[in-house]
Amino acid sequence: MTSVSSPICNGCGEGPRGNSKLLICSRCSKAWYHDAHCQRQHYPEHKSECRQIVMHPKFNQSQSDKILLSFTEGLQVIDSGGELGKVAIASCDFSPLDVVLLEPPAIVFDEENGYFGLFDAFLGASSEVKKGILQMENGGESVLADPVEYQGIMRDMLVDSEMRRYTLQNPSAARNLTGDLPNNLVRIVGINAHSFTPTNDSIANGSTGLGLLDKASALFIMGSKVEHSCAPNLRFCTYKGMLRYTAEIPISCGDRLSISYLKGTLHSPRHERQDFLQESKKFLCKCSRCVGPDECSPLHCNKCKGGALFHAANSNKWICSASCGWDISSPGGIACIQTQSITLDELAQDITFFRESLQYGIEESTLAVVMDAQAKVVKIAHPLHWLHVAAWDLVSIVASSSARILMMEGLLPSAPKVAKLLRLSATCQIHQIFWTERNAAIVYDELKLKDAVANIEARASYPLRVDFSENTSEICNLIDLLCAPEQRPLHDCTEVSQTVFHAGQDILLADDPKLASQLYATYQNLFLVGTAPWVMGDKNKESFRALVQSGGLENLFDNHLLAP
Repeated sequence: MTSVSSPICNGCGEGPRGNSKLLICSRCSKAWYHDAHCQRQHYPEHKSECRQIVMHPKFNQSQSDKILLSFTEGLQVIDSGGELGKVAIASCDFSPLDVVLLEPPAIVFDEENGYFGLFDAFLGASSEVKKGILQMENGGESVLADPVEYQGIMRDMLVDSEMRRYTLQNPSAARNLTGDLPNNLVRIVGINAHSFTPTNDSIANGSTGLGLLDKASALFIMGSKVEHSCAPNLRFCTYKGMLRYTAEIPISCGDRLSISYLKGTLHSPRHERQDFLQESKKFLCKCSRCVGPDECSPLHCNKCKGGALFHAANSNKWICSASCGWDISSPGGIACIQTQSITLDELAQDITFFRESLQYGIEESTLAVVMDAQAKVVKIAHPLHWLHVAAWDLVSIVASSSARILMMEGLLPSAPKVAKLLRLSATCQIHQIFWTERNAAIVYDELKLKDAVANIEARASYPLRVDFSENTSEICNLIDLLCAPEQRPLHDCTEVSQTVFHAGQDILLADDPKLASQLYATYQNLFLVGTAPWVMGDKNKESFRALVQSGGLENLFDNHLLAP
């Protein structure tokens, strides 16, 4: 919210108090409030009007240039009374896409300067900020020792060495960075730091003291109290020089607030999530998803054929979704688990190898190789298995890159060979959207595992395998199915917004703006209101609106200008 003169507050109906000015809704500029409390009171009534104004084609895009005040009243820090220490809870109810936290950084430091940048930023902070940073050490989580003691020893040795170099250049620092403080700072950053791109706004607000950086890290006092969960109720991004947390699902007052420290959380099996968090963040995640069945790594049940086997946490037990009662400890059960697990592990290794090999270039045979791997995944893996997403993503990357290589060699995007590659890439991404939205429904307990498995079996004709052909009916049918009224996007999650955007861009390049418009129209609320700024800057929003409202007749995106 920003300050303006106005006769009454929309929340309480009273005029300005004393000499203070009312605050304007920073999203639509059509409502005024005394403070965040009045805004929350009025929000249930204002929410629908606000979103309609923002999504209107004549909405003034210069609104995004306003200076935003920090908003930290959406959360409250409490003591959990357990090993998690202090945690953040919601101070009121939030609907999906609502802003829960908007906070400027406590310190920002240049990653290119290593520990020197961190030490400079910390010493330049106020005593209050320093105190807040030093209270972050556990980051609201149960921190473990380094999984490999050698790594911890080497890290401490490196910090000590850097500290000696730093004090030689800054003698006064020796009095302020004493004892274990430097090592504490490094551990705090490892657990709590956000990647961050400072803007003129954050510098003008005095929150960084740095010039513009291409890459930086930042610490946030309130944001650090939001814990990790593999089923987070918040998503985050950098917005105009501030950290912005928005609700991903409905949140009730008093709910614990969480974000995910991982990229691609919904696509990651439990063992990968646990390994990453223990190695990089030094804690063992005990969120609801990690202590329940591993929903994205099922195996086929060879007894009932209609069920799927899910691995239970912290045990060797497997549970059939159809409750067929098969004794998995029997010789037949053990053989079923071992055979499928070994084969799937080999496939996962192959896909990882193919993906890493892309850095050395793409040859004509590459697409055939990765499509063969994707066909093997379809044949072996259960439709709910995460390997499908990995395989589709690999094929999409190769197809899209191959198309752009041909364009660099002189072919037009509309050339049959190029368009065919682009449609293949988009088809793989549409498959990923289907899988992600279904898995999100499972993770957030909107779809039971047994129902998800049953629905998969009922749609046995659903084409998991992708084909490289001139036929355009596959992608058209998929988008028709995706955009059906009952198939609406469930969550404003990065895995969906990123994939939808790039799928639409590939379709546009393939010279099918009407189909791209159909896809974007289904997700317009997600993009115009809730999605992260990296996807929808002001220019992209204008192009997005024009494409959707014209039914594909007006394409203002730059990608169609890539032709030589």
